[in-house]
Amino acid sequence: MTGDALTLSSLSNPRVKNVVRLRQRSHRDEMRLMLIEGYREIKRALDNQHMPVELFVCRDLFQGKNEGALIQRCRDGKAEILDCTAAVFTKMTYRERPEGLLAVAPQVRK
Repeated sequence: MTGDALTLSSLSNPRVKNVVRLRQRSHRDEMRLMLIEGYREIKRALDNQHMPVELFVCRDLFQGKNEGALIQRCRDGKAEILDCTAAVFTKMTYRERPEGLLAVAPQVRK
């Protein structure tokens, strides 16, 4: 846990439900948000000054040792960091093998 808040553990939490809805293009377009999943993809977004507004974290699913620095970069950029249980994180994720990091960010419009 990061100390920012309690761990999200309820599958019926409104924030969890909203992230699940963001998996649908119509909801993403309506909310003008997108999901970014995985260490490499979130790092790429940060390197291009595309800051998430929320970062959902499940430490039980981390695959490396660099996640802490990435979480701190998001926190420094004012993203809200939300710890999740593995069950909650797995419900929100869209990958077959989740890495424990899922960001919600503004859509990129060109």
